[in-house]
Amino acid sequence: MSSLADFLAKLPKTQRYAVEVRDARFFNDYFYRLLKENDVALAWAENPFMPGISEVTSDFLYIRWEGDRKKVNGTLGKIEADVQEEDLRLWATKIKPCLNKDMDVFGYFGKYYSGYPPSDINLLSNLLR
Repeated sequence: MSSLADFLAKLPKTQRYAVEVRDARFFNDYFYRLLKENDVALAWAENPFMPGISEVTSDFLYIRWEGDRKKVNGTLGKIEADVQEEDLRLWATKIKPCLNKDMDVFGYFGKYYSGYPPSDINLLSNLLR
């Protein structure tokens, strides 16, 4: 983790950065503190292989809705998995307090989330209104 600390310390402070990890062993107080000290956002990722994340480590959020590649083709141009309403309602509940604090929230819907990212974006936008 010391190499990550060195790397983060060298990043230009004129940009925003987010780190996405795919190893749950990183989720500890030291890692969160390291990101906070360097104003680097911990990417919140929705995927079937990692635990839910809700730690805020920067003045903005970056969220990735990835989905499960085994359940969704992602190239059919339509909703393939009915994960939208219930899951995105929960996400809206997590995001709203950050928006109320005037935090910027960035997000990315992968094609494997429901199979049709434009629909996911529209639904989440409506839930956040």
